[in-house]
Amino acid sequence: MPGRAAELGWLKQRYEIKYLLRHRDVAALRQRLTQYMMPDRHGRSGDGSYFNHSIYFDNPRYHMYREKHEGMLERTKPRLRAYRAGPNSPASTIFLEMKNRHDRIVHKDRVAVSRPLAERLLRPSSLDYAGEVADSETLSKFYYLVQRFGLEPQVAVLYNREAYLSDLYPNLRITFDTRLQCSWATSLDSPPSAFRYVLPPNRLVLEIKYNEAIPKIVLRDIETFGLQQATYSKFASSMECNADAGGNVLRSYFD
Repeated sequence: MPGRAAELGWLKQRYEIKYLLRHRDVAALRQRLTQYMMPDRHGRSGDGSYFNHSIYFDNPRYHMYREKHEGMLERTKPRLRAYRAGPNSPASTIFLEMKNRHDRIVHKDRVAVSRPLAERLLRPSSLDYAGEVADSETLSKFYYLVQRFGLEPQVAVLYNREAYLSDLYPNLRITFDTRLQCSWATSLDSPPSAFRYVLPPNRLVLEIKYNEAIPKIVLRDIETFGLQQATYSKFASSMECNADAGGNVLRSYFD
């Protein structure tokens, strides 16, 4: 895989910024945003919300985590992402995703996978899905990373996402992520009881994803509420939360 982002061919001006806020601020901010945005029609009951169940891969020496921890400008996070109507609902769709970042520029490669293939991807040491890689560039990249780094499923993240889109600004997407939880259990069927909170239940993550520039009206609304931009990774925070609860595995590795 090329070492320079300019050689990757995906340097479109796609950015994402994040804010940590309290539930008490959400209603008023949502009211402002819905003046020019609408709930994602793929959400349950038309309210734009659904549950994300993501399973992240890393190797036993935490290569992907260290890329984030050390502030590497160019990094990749492989994951399986399942979409659910509720925390106990079966996965309606499953994707293999490669979230690539170069500095502030973000690009996501993904491919829909069947449940049987997803189960095999969770057993990467067997490499018994090699026959499918020719049909998908994303699967091919994942296969390469598994071979190079010895990736294994490491942490699962579960949260409720409320998503908004805009006809006026088609390249804008704003999401509220609540009930952010994590687990060492990396089965697609892990029950909610297997998860612990990463953030207190009264805190959430606001994400703004855009191309090239944030619309001025969004900046005005963010400034009105005095929100401060945060550097926050669900993957890294979940790894650290699990480590703190289970023996400080990551802490002892880096200390």
